Amino acid sequence: MKKFTLIAGSTALLLSVTLSSSTQATQLVYTPVNPAFGGNYLNGSYLLANASAQNEHTGGSGYTPPSALDRLASSLQSRLMSQLFNDAANGGEGYLKTDDFEINVVNEDGSLLVHITDLLTGETTIIEVGGIVGNETTGGNMKKLIVLSIAALLAACSSVESEFEGIEATTSLMPKGETYQDLVSLPMPQGVMVAAVYDFRDQTGQYKPIPSSNFSTAVPQSGTAFLSQALNDSSWFVPVEREGLQNLLTERKIVRAGLKGNANGLPQLNSAQVLMEGGIVAYDTNVKTGGAGARYLGIGASGQYRVDRITVNLRAVDIRTGRLLSSVTTTKSVISKEITAGVFKFIDAQELLEAEAGFTSNEPVSLCVAAAIESAVVHLIADGIWKGSWNLLDEKSGHANPVLQKYWLEAHSESKVSMRINQSNS
Repeated sequence: MKKFTLIAGSTALLLSVTLSSSTQATQLVYTPVNPAFGGNYLNGSYLLANASAQNEHTGGSGYTPPSALDRLASSLQSRLMSQLFNDAANGGEGYLKTDDFEINVVNEDGSLLVHITDLLTGETTIIEVGGIVGNETTGGNMKKLIVLSIAALLAACSSVESEFEGIEATTSLMPKGETYQDLVSLPMPQGVMVAAVYDFRDQTGQYKPIPSSNFSTAVPQSGTAFLSQALNDSSWFVPVEREGLQNLLTERKIVRAGLKGNANGLPQLNSAQVLMEGGIVAYDTNVKTGGAGARYLGIGASGQYRVDRITVNLRAVDIRTGRLLSSVTTTKSVISKEITAGVFKFIDAQELLEAEAGFTSNEPVSLCVAAAIESAVVHLIADGIWKGSWNLLDEKSGHANPVLQKYWLEAHSESKVSMRINQSNS
């Protein structure tokens, strides 16, 4: 009988393996390197040459009858083994029997034991998740590597499959971040202001740097909708429809025609007190980039990240005089991350071990635009209170509001903020 113990660190090492694939797009997209897994076919010669240069098996192996481990490696299917490991991890016992092998996966005190019996020779191999203990027969370091690699890759398949099972198509309200909570936590105003938003557009003129997306803009074109919602959700402004004003006037004409001359039956449109102007004024790509990687004897892992930045300007204009009441500029970072891992290594003279995995995480640009606009609205309100453009319902309790103080401290020194608060308390 042979008994091997699989160290948890070895699993992590074999699962974190590969050449990192870079992309010219602002958002990172995972692309396999190995052509066998969908990567660029031009990478094949490089990978093979690199693996050959590190190949320790310089002599020909000749023909030898396949051993029990060789037949096991060719007959095991990742999906079946995934089910075995899942059954054992859930407290049951995983069992699989083929024409040549019998496999039992059991959970003993938190450790997984895999019993593999060759029905043709009667030889049994035990793989234990723990540490390497002795063998009752000698099989060579390469055969141990085969067993450990198979177990690690099967565990990887199980992990990836469970991740895919958690991905479902869902519909929900747009997620709200910290800036939205600040927006709805501001102190109450002395009076609500009617605000008009005609256009809050993308002024960057930038397009996505992907060759196949030359006509896709780098940021969403829905700034007016995000701003109107932020104003409506705050307790300080009541937005009136101006972006679709022509549609509104058309509907009012239809209603007025149905009233047959009774003009008093249709109230007048509300006029705004404040006009909101501004837009998305900048989108800077690759403000910060970085990465790290390690590779040894064909086994390695790497990761990289990119940071873009969105800049939003928001201005409040007095309708009666045209005077600029307040103007603020806010920024929001857009973070993209990628982690890849893989192995491309000869484990025998004519046997090549290939494995690759990776994932990317891209912060949605639409959520970042919404957060930047919400932050601009909060800063606009805080700046207007500081300048006296609008008043609080209760000045003493309002100045003690932690959200208002936090945004004041971003724009003014701590001594000035403390002096302002002390004046309201006196």
